[in-house]
Amino acid sequence: MSEDGVIAIASIPLARSRTRMLLAPGLLLLTAAAAIGGGLVVRGWEGIGLGVGGGILVLIALYLVLMVATVRLDVEVSMLRLRWLGADRRYALVRGAVGEG
Repeated sequence: MSEDGVIAIASIPLARSRTRMLLAPGLLLLTAAAAIGGGLVVRGWEGIGLGVGGGILVLIALYLVLMVATVRLDVEVSMLRLRWLGADRRYALVRGAVGEG
């Protein structure tokens, strides 16, 4: 049961490609590794800045992995609910033909 007391009628399994889901975080991790490696080579404040920047990129990449891994689509009464890490969107379903406009 969700936090607002509405029970989901069904949970729709989403087709996911692990390669596409992990491409952007993987590129961020490679960039972070290069920044951290550069920070170890360059001494002084510049090296510290590169290391900190690389660490921030690692945290962003981990957040992206968690966000795309937690996406869920539930069907509730007259509503679709899309949920992911720290967010929730609801789309009301209305009667009528699809594609009229």
